[in-house]
Amino acid sequence: MGFNRNFASPKTGSSREVIRFRGVLFTRCSSNPIYVGEVRHKGTRHPGQHHAIVEQAVWDKTEELLRAHAARARGKTTKSMSSPLAGKLFDESGEGLTPSHAVKGNRRYRYYVSRSLINGTASASGSGWRIPAAEIERTVATAVAATLDDRTAILDDIEQSDSSTSHVKSILDAANTWSSRLRSGAETATALELLIDRVELRGDGIRLSVNLPIESSGKLSGRGPTHLKLTRLISMQMRKRGIEMKFIINNNSRASLRTDPALLKMIARAHCWFEDLISGRATSMVEIGKREKVGKRYVSRIIRLAFLAPDIVRQIVSGCQPPELTAESLLKDRRQLPHSWESQHRMLGFPFPA
Repeated sequence: MGFNRNFASPKTGSSREVIRFRGVLFTRCSSNPIYVGEVRHKGTRHPGQHHAIVEQAVWDKTEELLRAHAARARGKTTKSMSSPLAGKLFDESGEGLTPSHAVKGNRRYRYYVSRSLINGTASASGSGWRIPAAEIERTVATAVAATLDDRTAILDDIEQSDSSTSHVKSILDAANTWSSRLRSGAETATALELLIDRVELRGDGIRLSVNLPIESSGKLSGRGPTHLKLTRLISMQMRKRGIEMKFIINNNSRASLRTDPALLKMIARAHCWFEDLISGRATSMVEIGKREKVGKRYVSRIIRLAFLAPDIVRQIVSGCQPPELTAESLLKDRRQLPHSWESQHRMLGFPFPA
């Protein structure tokens, strides 16, 4: 039994839901009783002059499956668009940030926005925050996971709290469990919603307040000895990365690393196209452009990346490039790429190896 919600009718081109049941292919139009030898007229079904295509029991079961699948499909989007930091994210003045979104084409972009910006009461000095939701959620998840991995700091918190020392193992086990959930991707949003008590944004970082359950069941049943309160000030920088905001956690560079697939693809293309030229597989950049269905100018801008210093390429592969260095920024950069590797490091913002 399989589903395909993008089945196109060869006559109308309309999108229809498809289900295979007992070897028979049905679409959403299966509600038409012609399948069971009947016809419908003005909402009433009448015996038809044709034989049934399938048994009545099979048709009834198929209708039930189609209705159940349609209900599940309708319920997916809302959950995936949840904002786990709703009611938990505040700016330096104590003002809460409200979940918001914008729609462009078929894509929906989530944000957390200061209420002053929503109400139009933000000062002319530019106070107020409008933060891409995915970026701040990823940053907070990374910071909380790193906090839970710091066993020495957690032991200090246990000593200063009312928790019994007999709970040390349970607390450390719970910290390890929640850290894994934060990094799992599928459970990140749920873990954030359960763990985070408050996140305060500051100019130099974020202040986290986390309620860690001593038991790793995930049920926050109170503020008594079943929880350990963790408060951390995470030093952080904010930089623009193309059109998005990038948060960089200081003194924790490994936690901030993220490879850029678009940038890696661009560099790989550069090496392939340059190899085509020197091997004779392509006689010119014009030929490559025609083959790839792009302009010669685009090919020339990409192919120069084949001359990047090996150390720069290694850092990009490891996700260690400066946050502002993206595929888009390289395409827009009109400067010539220097032949000197040291000059390349300086131009692109990489430290030159000693």
